[in-house]
Amino acid sequence: MSDERKPVTVGSSDVAPILGLSPWREPVEVWAQLVGLLPRYGSDATAEQRRGHIIEPALVGHYARTRGVELVPGPPITEPPIVAPDGWRACRPDATTPDRRLVVEAKTTRRWDGWGPEGSDGVPVHYAAQVAWQLSVMDAEAGALIAYCPMDDEVRVYDIRRNRALEERLVARVRAWMEAHVWPTEPVQPAPLPMALVASRHAEGGHEGLVEPDAHDLMLARRLAHLRAAGKALDAEAERIQAVLCERIGESRGLRGIATWSAQDGREMIDTKRLRAEWPEVAAQVTSTGKPSRRFTFSFSEED
Repeated sequence: MSDERKPVTVGSSDVAPILGLSPWREPVEVWAQLVGLLPRYGSDATAEQRRGHIIEPALVGHYARTRGVELVPGPPITEPPIVAPDGWRACRPDATTPDRRLVVEAKTTRRWDGWGPEGSDGVPVHYAAQVAWQLSVMDAEAGALIAYCPMDDEVRVYDIRRNRALEERLVARVRAWMEAHVWPTEPVQPAPLPMALVASRHAEGGHEGLVEPDAHDLMLARRLAHLRAAGKALDAEAERIQAVLCERIGESRGLRGIATWSAQDGREMIDTKRLRAEWPEVAAQVTSTGKPSRRFTFSFSEED
């Protein structure tokens, strides 16, 4: 496919998921965003993401002050990204030096598992791929990743030198994935969408008529029925084993090295029906409506 026809850009945060390296996103999620099935940038940030948006600019400022370098922020989501000369690779680094020779990224983490000592390039592989992509896009010479762990209140700085051989392999693999799945006239879905993404995509549906099943639908229905029956049998067996263990525990707190059976206070519940009947104004003040959702009810039977 020629560069002029490429419909989308691949950002640095897309690279790790595309390559199956991300602990948070699957390749098919990136695919759905790149082909327009899902929003490219979701409006619902997680608590961890919101924390990062608050803390990361401070980390960048800390790096600039302690290293004595001038930094300028990278382009925000509301503005176009930095695009490589080939027209399809892009990035939005947290900050760069004015000459764009240094790329700076800031991250927060709950633990230091997978991180090396400060001053090394030992960052988790998904972050390493992100910074390598940024260096390639911007033709920068070096990267810095500042990481903060609130659990022990520690800040570490990692220095990442450009590795052109690694970049070439990275770009080749991502380009091959794009050529296989995104750039064809008819994009090729790499895997089924996870249920959470399907639910978010069709959250407000469910008001039209029924779809007539084809042979593939029936095959999947039979497989799902089999899995559900097997799951019920496994759940029943698990409950029987748990009952035996709890009987063995009896009045004690648990079985050493196996399980505990802890005492818990009774659950407090609010009688919402009475609240609405006797104090309707209070009920209205404390009632909120969640986002639309749908419930999947499986009714397949081989006898139908």
